[in-house]
Amino acid sequence: MEIIIFLVIFDGQTPPDTGNSWKKIASVNSTSYTDKKLEKGTLYKYKIRAYKNVNGKKQYSEYSPQKSVKR
Repeated sequence: MEIIIFLVIFDGQTPPDTGNSWKKIASVNSTSYTDKKLEKGTLYKYKIRAYKNVNGKKQYSEYSPQKSVKR
């Protein structure tokens, strides 16, 4: 199973609910991930989902609850 990590970044300039979209930042074969590119004063929000290949097609899990981190 592979884990896909999504991120939306809030820089303090743009209100959180206006036009911010999630983007894929990593795909890992692990149960942990460390984002080493965090900038001070920025709010980061993460969510993940897993997938596995079944008969050549990807089957996705539901998204995880959102996790927020402020650096």
